[in-house]
Amino acid sequence: MAAKISDIANRVGVTMTTVSKVLNNKPSGLRISAKTRERIFRTARELNYRPSYAARALARGKTNSLGLICGDIHTPFYAELTSHALHLADRKGYHLIVSVTEWDFAKEVECLDMLLDGRVDGVLMVAGGLQPGTPQHQYVVETGFPIVLVDMAIEGISSVSTDWLSGMDGAVAHLKGRGHRKVWMVAYPLPLPLVDPKTIAFCESCERHRMEWHIVNGGSDLRAVRQMGRALAEEADRPTAVIAYSDYAATGLISGIRDGGLEVPRDIAVVGVDGTEAGAYYHPALTTIGAGIERLAGEAVDLLFKLVSSDRGASPRSLSLASSLTIRSSA
Repeated sequence: MAAKISDIANRVGVTMTTVSKVLNNKPSGLRISAKTRERIFRTARELNYRPSYAARALARGKTNSLGLICGDIHTPFYAELTSHALHLADRKGYHLIVSVTEWDFAKEVECLDMLLDGRVDGVLMVAGGLQPGTPQHQYVVETGFPIVLVDMAIEGISSVSTDWLSGMDGAVAHLKGRGHRKVWMVAYPLPLPLVDPKTIAFCESCERHRMEWHIVNGGSDLRAVRQMGRALAEEADRPTAVIAYSDYAATGLISGIRDGGLEVPRDIAVVGVDGTEAGAYYHPALTTIGAGIERLAGEAVDLLFKLVSSDRGASPRSLSLASSLTIRSSA
């Protein structure tokens, strides 16, 4: 059995209130001698006492914990985003509970149910399971529970997302200025009728700059994207420039292009999307589109803390961050 405050109080011969005040370092009108304080701390160590965080949360009305639900953390974008969120929460004195769901809607709402059950003060959600019509969405909207969606938007929920058009427009203009006349996008295969906002931005930018364009399905893992890269290299009417749906996918694409006997950027220029720090260390260093992952995490965490500290029932807030192009060796 775990030791309780009452066990310490009985052994030392003081009240539970005295023990609680000493262990929690709370100011008190009680005169507690240094000798008594030392006996309380020594007894707590001897009994291997551990504070009950659940009890503290119940007493304070808050847990000093946040949740983060994310589809995966092995790809650089999500790993960097999670790392920044962890550091930002820690600076505020909060724990961040991370749940990885492998992009499974059922797992996402299951994790959300657990976190909503009084275990955290707010949730960052980098996943799309909180859809209108679900009980969880209805609960969050009706109660105003603090949730911030990151890099996506769902009706009735606060969000911080990326405006991909500005960065994509910069990428297409850059490629056109380098003499490219045909650009393809290797897009992420979303189930219909969903369309990736990165792909929408690509189409709009190509039309604006009168660039010949085409979209191909790249598959959802590196092996599939690598195969796509090899197919592009062997294509008789291949493009001279390609934009991948993520920096991570761009690495597989470049590998496949090399498998096909071509080089980047000599034969095909490659641009990634996400703006990861890891992209600077690829070979060649990756030209990429992004709003800044640290900035994205910072704005999301900041908004979540504002929601946590505000009255429930406030209108949802949405923030869109302009993306930009970072030019490196790959294009």
